[in-house]
Amino acid sequence: MPRVDRARALCYEAAMSARRPASASAATVAVALAATAAFAGTPAAAGKRAVAVRAAVAPRIDGRLDDAVWRAAPFVHDFAQREPHEGAAPLRRTEVAFAYDDDYLYVGARMYARGPDDVQAVVTRRDDSGSAERIIVSFDPFLDRRTAYSFAVTAAGVRVDWLHTDDNMFARDYSYNPVWDAAVHVGPHGWTAEMKIPFSQLRFPRRQHHAWGVNINRYRPQDNEDVFWVVVPKGVVAWSSWFGELAGIAGIRGERGAELLPYAAAEARIGESADGGGVDGRAGIDAKIGLGSSFTLDATVNPDFGQVEADPAVVNLSAFEARFSEQRPFFVEGRQLLAGLGPAYFYSRRIGGAPRALNDLSASPQPTRILGAAKLTGRTRGGTSAGALAAITSTLPDRTFDPLQAFGVGRLQREFGPNASIVGASIAAVERTFGDDDAVDDGTPLADLLPRAAVSGGVDWRLRFSGGEYEVGGFAGGSSVHGSAAAIEAVQRSSAHYFQRPDQSHVRLDPARRSLAGWTAALAARKRSGHVRAFATVGAESPGLELNDVGLLHSADDAFVEAGASFEEEHPTRWTRTWRVGASIAQEWNFGGVRKPLGLEVNAAVELPNYVAIDVFGSYRTAGIDDDATRGGPLMEVGPARELGAGIRNRHGARTSWSASAVALSSDTGDAGWIVQARLSAIPADRLQIQLEPAWTRVRVGRQYLATVDGGRDETFGQRYVFATVARRELAVTARVKLALTPDLAVELFAQPFASAGDYTAFGELAAPRSRELIEYEVVADTDDELALSGAGGSVVLPQPDFTVLSLRSTLVVRWEFAPGSTLFAVWQQDRADGAPRATAAGLSGLGDAVSAPGEHAILVKLAYWWPIR
Repeated sequence: MPRVDRARALCYEAAMSARRPASASAATVAVALAATAAFAGTPAAAGKRAVAVRAAVAPRIDGRLDDAVWRAAPFVHDFAQREPHEGAAPLRRTEVAFAYDDDYLYVGARMYARGPDDVQAVVTRRDDSGSAERIIVSFDPFLDRRTAYSFAVTAAGVRVDWLHTDDNMFARDYSYNPVWDAAVHVGPHGWTAEMKIPFSQLRFPRRQHHAWGVNINRYRPQDNEDVFWVVVPKGVVAWSSWFGELAGIAGIRGERGAELLPYAAAEARIGESADGGGVDGRAGIDAKIGLGSSFTLDATVNPDFGQVEADPAVVNLSAFEARFSEQRPFFVEGRQLLAGLGPAYFYSRRIGGAPRALNDLSASPQPTRILGAAKLTGRTRGGTSAGALAAITSTLPDRTFDPLQAFGVGRLQREFGPNASIVGASIAAVERTFGDDDAVDDGTPLADLLPRAAVSGGVDWRLRFSGGEYEVGGFAGGSSVHGSAAAIEAVQRSSAHYFQRPDQSHVRLDPARRSLAGWTAALAARKRSGHVRAFATVGAESPGLELNDVGLLHSADDAFVEAGASFEEEHPTRWTRTWRVGASIAQEWNFGGVRKPLGLEVNAAVELPNYVAIDVFGSYRTAGIDDDATRGGPLMEVGPARELGAGIRNRHGARTSWSASAVALSSDTGDAGWIVQARLSAIPADRLQIQLEPAWTRVRVGRQYLATVDGGRDETFGQRYVFATVARRELAVTARVKLALTPDLAVELFAQPFASAGDYTAFGELAAPRSRELIEYEVVADTDDELALSGAGGSVVLPQPDFTVLSLRSTLVVRWEFAPGSTLFAVWQQDRADGAPRATAAGLSGLGDAVSAPGEHAILVKLAYWWPIR
């Protein structure tokens, strides 16, 4: 039976191998978005200036703009379109003004329309603007021309906020979660809005008089109209560097004080789990403590994330770990200040994730307990950003899967020059405490399964010049792990290293070794704006690089080079709104000089005048050598492979939006199949959203690794590397239903029935190193438990590889923000799973079986109360 991980991915061997150069692509993105220093001025909005007035009496936040301060405040109204016609006058007039007092910044806005029916006011939950009309105000309090805070309110009164982490309109971090207020009023001439933003929720330098960067955006999805006070031209990748100036603010205090968020929760588990369920109560506390106006200390004791959406299931037939998306608020907020511009030294799901000492991660659905954690984030007046995180986790009370672990992560980043240039340094570490009796259920000491300590980190830089159009960057770093000889041997044998490869002399398995060290480095150049855009990257990861104790590393022992270019037209023509064509090439080697397959890709995209967008791509991988295919055995050849894909979607902001994509793949070694995904999102009523995302997979993999068996021929170093053809059939449907009774009271349902089946045929063993040929086996016995094979090299008995996996994971959440920052959650979760030792139906009937599979129900009530202390 294959392992079932808690993540959504299609991790079959064909997809991994057919696009092997994608590892270079990942590094390219990491590097191309990673480096620093500027030699020319960045464009700004010359002459654009708004003035904030001091409010003698605070306005009442009711959305009506009838307070005295709004009669005195100057309104800006010189907006222009970015969409659909760049530079054109808006279809509807917009006016915005600013006011402040000692503690709050106020925003007043008038959005004119032909009447209430001309205003699209869709009610959604907090932080979800949906397809509603909205006004967005963005601030750059440090005036660093790189970062910005954005606050939005929709015509239905829904508040949304995010942080721009780079000088890019679309570099948005939605984990930013300030406590602020807003109200709207819809009238005969359109709608009006008021915002009340505490200065304590922003970060800015200490000074008597302030000049902030500011921009304003009104979006009308019904007309697909995007208007801005300062328009960033199409074809220019920028945001805060183009802001106008907000003047007039003086004598404010931005100290945050302290904010406490204690919680209490009660949970009941009912079902067919091994422990029979039960009732549990718990409590904890989160805290935010302001350290001046620029730094914040976040702390949590016994945190609870029971209201967070469950990770969907996936069948993983690869040797590599599937990546999990982070959804826990403590680790999501401010993560950009802990993430470097190169390798993933820090992967937050390592903290409080599934116990790593287990070979089968699905055997323990409960995460490791987080005893406490603290996080310091902020920025100095001189432009140095800092982030640090510490956390302690413990084994579960009734289990011995993980030891006591102490994690530490830190980053310093210096921004300088007018083009958002950066130089930074990162470090991540973990130390584990093993007691004399620490052992897993089979009696194996934990110290023989996990390293005792690990540390990794490095420096990175990004140099931007010519107004940010060009970028040169890179990184250099390393890692070191220490532990018992057995633990370090396990690291050497892991899929990230495979030091046991018998025909690779540049690596050697050393069972007596008690430490392992490695390095990584890369350089990249990029043209990021204009009609012609291009990149080139060269980099390497040494065989001993190990990041998987705190970070994330797919595989080491790689050197790569990649380059690509595209031509992009973002201004409308008679036949198109935008279009793009591009191509890239990637090549990898290992440190033994083995050349891996060359990857080529071409792609094109077009957006039509009706806002329907179409994109296509094709890729080709040449024949080459794969040093991972035999899972630590000799090199193996992979044949040429091809992929062809296409996607289509309708316009953003439509009340009914849809998209679909399909990928077909084939190779000379028997890979063939397709993957189809679709999405349908509808708003049948102003308070109701329904979204369905089905995904179908039908893939045949011609060289699926099964096992390594002793007693092989001399040609394969005394081992048999057994492969087969596996036919995968998989269907999953992700459903989300959101009912917003008010912007602060919402009901949300997430559900994913999942069915996957695999049927193995055409068995054989690798004939010789650097070959793709197999010595065929005959099936002599095939039962639900075992598969007996016979061939020229002898007989092999394996566990039955055929499988059927059924799963249903769902979460129903009632979320009520009954006071600013204070929330009551009521949660119902289902976790159902079943399987069979044969490949049965994985279509609609399989989804039906998943819904009725045995499982467990969890009912949670959680109350978190926000308590500010000034």
